[in-house]
Amino acid sequence: MTAKSKYKATPRGAIRKRAYATKQDDWKPVELPEGGFTIIIDTREQRPLFINSDINIPEEIKFKRAKVEHGDYTIEGYEDQICIERKQQSDFESYISREYKNRTIGKLQRMKQEVKWRGLVVECDYDELYFDPISPDMTKEKVFNHILSFEVHYGMHVFPHRDRGTIERKVLGWLARVYKYCKEEERHNALKANKQIEQKED
Repeated sequence: MTAKSKYKATPRGAIRKRAYATKQDDWKPVELPEGGFTIIIDTREQRPLFINSDINIPEEIKFKRAKVEHGDYTIEGYEDQICIERKQQSDFESYISREYKNRTIGKLQRMKQEVKWRGLVVECDYDELYFDPISPDMTKEKVFNHILSFEVHYGMHVFPHRDRGTIERKVLGWLARVYKYCKEEERHNALKANKQIEQKED
């Protein structure tokens, strides 16, 4: 007798009703100061974002593969300022169930302590994430409460969406704004330091 699978036998994508545009557009992230930045993609990341992308990526944004301490995406030189983690639906369900006590909590705590800004994208539609789980022991309440915990207790911004281009725009937008903020903060600190030096000299 064949063992019954612990996963759902119903076809995937049953509740998907929307089709997303795949054509290119004139989208670009916030205007970048000082020429742009380099996005580091973790070497362990499978099927990474931005590979053969359909979105318009500004030329001043570069990419490199390297080991990332926190998350899957960050900005070179600003690894302590931003990290973004990417999950498929199945990965996310493991993240909040069988991995939660032994791995996820510790990971979230280290992110909170060591990285200023944190994001999580889940490649799955919002409705599908809540109402069409893969694991049989996954409930809408478990998904909902864990996302609230991520956002409130760990300060992690969560964005679920199935369309890869939309996720790429979101990740680039996050990275660009954090980078711009970091550059503005650096200039502010430099001006403050110069002013203090001038006051001492007087």
